[in-house]
Amino acid sequence: MALLAGLAAPATTAAARAAQGAPTPTVEEQRLDKAAPQEILRRSGFDSVAPDFARELTRSRSFEQARGIVVRDGTALWRRAVDRAQGRGPAGGGLSRDDDRPLYWARLGMTRDVRTWEPGFGLSDAQRSALLGQLERTSRGQTDIRYPSRATGIRRILVTGFDPFTLDRDLRISNPSGAVALALDGRVIQTDSCPARIEAVTFPVRWQDFAAGTVERTLAPYLPKVDLYTTVSQGRMGRFDIERTNGA
Repeated sequence: MALLAGLAAPATTAAARAAQGAPTPTVEEQRLDKAAPQEILRRSGFDSVAPDFARELTRSRSFEQARGIVVRDGTALWRRAVDRAQGRGPAGGGLSRDDDRPLYWARLGMTRDVRTWEPGFGLSDAQRSALLGQLERTSRGQTDIRYPSRATGIRRILVTGFDPFTLDRDLRISNPSGAVALALDGRVIQTDSCPARIEAVTFPVRWQDFAAGTVERTLAPYLPKVDLYTTVSQGRMGRFDIERTNGA
């Protein structure tokens, strides 16, 4: 797994912002303005997501209002990405519907807006961190897991995927596991014995998120109650790996 956040930040205006004590975009967020991410956003119709979100954020007059906007727009981004992947609504451009990258880059635009936002009211570091956490969770489907009652006889399947990574090698990289999550989320399939509903979430490829318990926080409420859990990951060329134990 590549450590995106551990890479050295380029000497750009971000360094100047840091020297001034202003909030600084992360390494991932600093890639946003390059040609490839902008083309991906434009060709999917997701190029308006972050600008629209930023305008709404600037209108908030309290932490509570900002939190409501973050939760609403983060959830809407996940649903929009799922709908696009599953053929609902307009494609928004010529990019393939089964592409997970519009979600990844649009989310980064939103997190950069929250990270660098300077509101007209007092916002503590802890509150900004809380907003970023809410945005990460809602825009990854982690707060959108919904299963029908056991009385319906529908089995429960939980699937997880991951963000694109190794982007220093090529900014155009996708992650098939993220595409799988978008394609399966909310679907009901027919098994040999009964129907089953699939819920899917994605995780970042950043060690500090895993060290902070993102997997435990997301999955613990559901793992004792699901009939099947599986994670899908991007592997190696010509190899199929089944991991019995995986950790740092």
